[in-house]
Amino acid sequence: MMLKTYAVSTSAAMKRLNKVFLKKGQKVHKIRDKRAQDVLGKYCIKDIMTGDIISFSSQLTDWLKEEWLLGYEEFVTDENTNMDGYQQCTGQ
Repeated sequence: MMLKTYAVSTSAAMKRLNKVFLKKGQKVHKIRDKRAQDVLGKYCIKDIMTGDIISFSSQLTDWLKEEWLLGYEEFVTDENTNMDGYQQCTGQ
């Protein structure tokens, strides 16, 4: 039996995270400045009230896993670490 895998777009992944984080007074943002992305990563979590940055990451997968929002058969598109796993599972 072949393992089925499902792609989750980065937009859908951010929506999943924001649904949970907004209840905590936080929000996931994509960092737009390319120079800042090189140093900090592509995404950050900000406090809504203060605007303080809580965390940085170059991918959404770790945050999704921490919040139990990503199934074992799912991967986030445009994140190289997950595509490697996808290729191993499907042989593509």
